[in-house]
Amino acid sequence: MKRITLFTQKNCAHCKDAQQYMKTKNYPFRLVDVATPQGRKELSRTGARSVPVIKIGDSVLIGWNMTKFEQLLHQKD
Repeated sequence: MKRITLFTQKNCAHCKDAQQYMKTKNYPFRLVDVATPQGRKELSRTGARSVPVIKIGDSVLIGWNMTKFEQLLHQKD
């Protein structure tokens, strides 16, 4: 399984949707709060400026799209 990192912030509905989806599918993921200095620093490395951002292996998905998420998660390297 590829490593999943979810960049999120409080009161973000799409972030909550992504987080809930991953939990129901039992996908292990690391949650990064972009309200913290460390979280902002990590987010800036992705090139994104808004959340949610999901890093799947070496790929970055900006915004929550379940279909694209599944495609990136299951695509062969």
